[in-house]
Amino acid sequence: MGVTPERLILFASYPTPGAVKTRLIPALGAEGAAQLHRQLTSSCLETVHTVTDEHDIDVEVCAAGADAQQMEDWLGPDHRYGAQGEGDLGARMARAFTKGFEAGAERIVIIGSDCPFLSPSLIALAFEALTARDLVIGPTVDGGSYLIGLSRFVPQLFLDIPWGTEKVLSRMLAIARKRGLETYQLEALPTVDRSEDLALLARAGMSLPRSAGGRRLSIIVSTYNEASTIGGTLARLSEATDAEIIVVDGGSRDGTPDIVQSAGVRLMLSAPEPTEQLRAGATVAQGDILLFMPADTMMPRGFDAMVRQALGKMDVAGGAFAFRTDRDGIGVRVIEALANMRSRILGMPDGGQALFIRREAYEAAGGIPDLPIMEVYELVRRLKKQGRVVTLPEPAITSGQRWEGQGFLRTAVLTPLMILGYHLGVSPERLARLVQSK
Repeated sequence: MGVTPERLILFASYPTPGAVKTRLIPALGAEGAAQLHRQLTSSCLETVHTVTDEHDIDVEVCAAGADAQQMEDWLGPDHRYGAQGEGDLGARMARAFTKGFEAGAERIVIIGSDCPFLSPSLIALAFEALTARDLVIGPTVDGGSYLIGLSRFVPQLFLDIPWGTEKVLSRMLAIARKRGLETYQLEALPTVDRSEDLALLARAGMSLPRSAGGRRLSIIVSTYNEASTIGGTLARLSEATDAEIIVVDGGSRDGTPDIVQSAGVRLMLSAPEPTEQLRAGATVAQGDILLFMPADTMMPRGFDAMVRQALGKMDVAGGAFAFRTDRDGIGVRVIEALANMRSRILGMPDGGQALFIRREAYEAAGGIPDLPIMEVYELVRRLKKQGRVVTLPEPAITSGQRWEGQGFLRTAVLTPLMILGYHLGVSPERLARLVQSK
């Protein structure tokens, strides 16, 4: 039986939690990152099978982190397995190309499993291009590569390359020009390697896996006559991956519920008290992480990855974002500074900072207490018994309109007085009456 002239090599690592997709561990957890690696690898093999069903191409899975039997137990007996060996990515690819050409292959393509957009037609095009060219590169949008193909081995292509950086493509092309290689570039494609890449999965028809500890995010938004802000708030929240949004409205009369429903977001009706709204949302939430926020707060881009990264530390029970308003002025900055000092030094953020909590810690703390005032403060106090409460450096920007209505100076004085009174044993009911009388 003759040697197949075309060989496709898939570089795949065994999905050991903590050893694969390490840059995604802060967002998904070690097990979640490993699950995503399994998912991407399986998808890539389906693409490979589609190609081999139509073309006579020899396939090898070049493994790292496991022996051939372990890989076969994972991916099945329908593939030939080899070892990547030691060294950096360049050394391992050079070794694979060398063995392939020594075995009689004439055209060899190496791919990874990080690109869910790699299609059978692109792989077929790579082999077709190698019939007349020395080198084929599938570039990633960030300057790396998802595919490298050769019709003859050129060792210089794998030396002094800054693998894993945006300089891979430019460096390889410079070497190819210097060596006089005929080169063909496929279309640039994105890969999934960092937390900000996770949004690509939906576009590729894939779902985000859940880690063993659970990473689904439930965002609970309290609203009352927020028609002017809720649209922008929901647009930002919709950027989150593996998240549900629950808007709990306290009887708005300005069209807020209509805006929420037109956005396709789940709407609940509740009593107007923020405490009741947040509690109602938490009751129906399905996520493993609860994020409570008012509707007039704009979250920073990538907030969901920030939350997951913060809760990736097992001693952290919850946290909040830094406090900032959309108003200017020295007095405003002073209030922000004082609030952030309390939040960072004492670990006592307030509800306007978008509080996020592990569900198990929320339940262990007894949920949101039934108090007329200081309910979030008391929740955080209980939460600290479950673990650390952190404050992220990125701010959640809240509208200064309600602060202006109450008076910035009055708020700056009243807030610490309420906290002091609460610690001195003044009942929440009396504190609430004092606030209402001011």
